[in-house]
Amino acid sequence: MSIAPIVRSVIVKGEPARAFELFTRQIQDWWPKSKTIGREPHRLLLAWQIGADWAYHPDLLTELELSFKAQTPGGTIVTLEHRHPERLGSDAAPVREMLDGGWPTLLGEFQKITGDN
Repeated sequence: MSIAPIVRSVIVKGEPARAFELFTRQIQDWWPKSKTIGREPHRLLLAWQIGADWAYHPDLLTELELSFKAQTPGGTIVTLEHRHPERLGSDAAPVREMLDGGWPTLLGEFQKITGDN
């Protein structure tokens, strides 16, 4: 079964390097349930799962890719792509729908960190 990834974007103040630094600094404090599996300038790849214990749900790992691209004038578009929701098994479709509604809230919290309200 294939389920489309979730893609959400938000525009924040500042250049991509600043937005990336703000996002990744102390990420575990505000982005729980994730582990960094790839990091390069302007791109972050995270393993993410539902549940707090990594050993408890190893089959439920999904991926989050965040990109940080310049947006004129003087802003950055942050795009989140949540991939592989089909790995969530028989509950994949309703969980994907719930997550699709939740990512804008989390990205909105990031906007506040960058000075956007």
